[in-house]
Amino acid sequence: MVAWRTALKRVISAIVLIPVVLIAILYIPAFWFTFAIFLLSFAAIREYNRMVLGETRLLPAGILSLAGAFLVFVIASPDSRFLPFYLFGLTVFYFFVSICSKREVEAGLKAVGMRLAGVLYVGLLLSHFVLLRTGTGENGPWWLLLACVIVWLNDTSAYYGGRAFGKNKLAPRISPGKTLEGAISGLVGGAVAAIIYVKLAPVELGFMETIGLAIVVGLFGIVGDLAESVIKRGAGAKDSGTIIPGHGGILDRIDSLLFAVPVVYYFVIYRGGIL
Repeated sequence: MVAWRTALKRVISAIVLIPVVLIAILYIPAFWFTFAIFLLSFAAIREYNRMVLGETRLLPAGILSLAGAFLVFVIASPDSRFLPFYLFGLTVFYFFVSICSKREVEAGLKAVGMRLAGVLYVGLLLSHFVLLRTGTGENGPWWLLLACVIVWLNDTSAYYGGRAFGKNKLAPRISPGKTLEGAISGLVGGAVAAIIYVKLAPVELGFMETIGLAIVVGLFGIVGDLAESVIKRGAGAKDSGTIIPGHGGILDRIDSLLFAVPVVYYFVIYRGGIL
């Protein structure tokens, strides 16, 4: 009964969220899309800080997370000279917070390192959503959606393939439920989804290019999923949060995309196509 209720929550959440995500990717203006990713990064960094450092108070933790989330705006800015200044300011700010804190020195130093790691993990990787959508031409939104489709179908195929055929553990120390057979099923499902998508969407990819990109994106998505599992296992957390019924937190939903979207972005950039 509990499993059935959880599955129902997941389905309802997906029905609500998927249209919202599609509209955000394909239709809203660039500035508001960037702002939406900024808000998403703020929520995700807060989840990360809560898991890793136990920061639950709204005001201090929110300010620290807000400072990190601004990386999205900095990278999306047309003037890249702001990036070193931002990183300098953020590092000084986090050390200043540590100096003023009542924590022991060792704990304060750990907090600085983990906060900066969280900014890079969430903010740097999430900023590629903006770069891919707004910095790769008029079809940028369709490339971003391609990354999402590959990851979504990869995850779904891996789940059902693992349940049907899973025998060999993929990473038992990190995520005991994942299997090699599930991962292979996911890669196949992602590739099939990419082939169908390319036929329907205005992105120009050859057949072998599509399969190759789907497999690489799928592999990086698996790494992204396991990377968040490392964080959760290290923090002793089952989920990153509870904001999405049946799905957990923000990080639980975007962990694979954090590693997959940059792959598509750099593929598009270095491929040199007119998109």
